[in-house]
Amino acid sequence: RHTRNHRARSHRARSHRARKHHTRRHHTRRHHGRTHQRGRPRARPRTPRLRQGLRGFDSCTTPSLAAMQAWRQTFSAMAVYIGGVEAGCASPNLTAGWVHAVTGLGWSLIPTYVGRQASCSSFSVRIRPASAVAQGQAAALDAIHQAAALGMGRGTPVYYDMEAYSGHRRCRDATLAFLDAWTRTLHANGYSSGVYASASSGAENLGAARTVNGHRIAEPDSMWFGLWDNERNVRGLPYLLQSWWRGPRRIKQYEGPHKRTVGGYTLDIDSDWVFGAVYR
Repeated sequence: RHTRNHRARSHRARSHRARKHHTRRHHTRRHHGRTHQRGRPRARPRTPRLRQGLRGFDSCTTPSLAAMQAWRQTFSAMAVYIGGVEAGCASPNLTAGWVHAVTGLGWSLIPTYVGRQASCSSFSVRIRPASAVAQGQAAALDAIHQAAALGMGRGTPVYYDMEAYSGHRRCRDATLAFLDAWTRTLHANGYSSGVYASASSGAENLGAARTVNGHRIAEPDSMWFGLWDNERNVRGLPYLLQSWWRGPRRIKQYEGPHKRTVGGYTLDIDSDWVFGAVYR
């Protein structure tokens, strides 16, 4: 994921060939440098329940419409990075007109927001534990604003990109409080909540948590997790139990950065198997 401070991620192999997903350069993008075409957000829900998995990918910079037309012969879903203080790439192609055009081609989109990161991470802009709830609420409201500017109205799923972290309990609890506030605020405004996280940190912690700050934690509607085992499925073992986010509520990023050429257009992508909430 393309992060603002461009720190490369590492992956430590385990005996079962799964890999821990850590901070890397490939996904998140800079919020600035993008032009919005503002219009009325679509009112109808845009979170269809998938009946089968979709071949998907995520790339730092939003491809041109011509590239998306060519890639449609092989792929059906793509993540788009709509904003956030830790976004790392400009995407001038990402406009309301582009969204309308590619969904007209049959693409399913994964709107993703890259804001503050865990206090025990190496990112420049981090969650302040004492302000985690307020910061989670503010991130959700900004994400809603960015999504609406792209024509993505109520019912749209928006995924928070929480990169890998490893630290003390206070950091973990603050991260959970932040994501709880993110989900509650999106729900209060009619949007669907998603989270992107490493299988071995954020996803596992969210799945195992029952309460935060003395109340039941709000579970995101869909979990997109990084587990680079090159297995095109949505299994998350040994980190995610099968009972967590059952049904069409998972997306798995199963392969890290690599170049792929389709129809004469080459992109630097990560590969995803999509069986979770999408916009289309």
